[in-house]
Amino acid sequence: MVDMAEGMSKAGTVASSYRVSVEDLSAMIGTMEAVTKSGGSEVGNAVKAILINLQNVTSDKMVKTLDAANASMTEFVDGTEKLRNP
Repeated sequence: MVDMAEGMSKAGTVASSYRVSVEDLSAMIGTMEAVTKSGGSEVGNAVKAILINLQNVTSDKMVKTLDAANASMTEFVDGTEKLRNP
């Protein structure tokens, strides 16, 4: 629980500004902690960096990579391109 609290503390403000729910943020942190065996502070900083780097959705390299993995960040809804709902 201490690691989760540290992770939430590190990434919470940035996640909130990107409208990431508490549930989604805790799932990200919990999964990353379980897989990497890293501490909450390190995982929280990583999540924060990921969210900040994802801000630039026009980056051609990132868009092409996600499209190639069939994980596009956008979709067309009623003729308008919007960010996909995860």
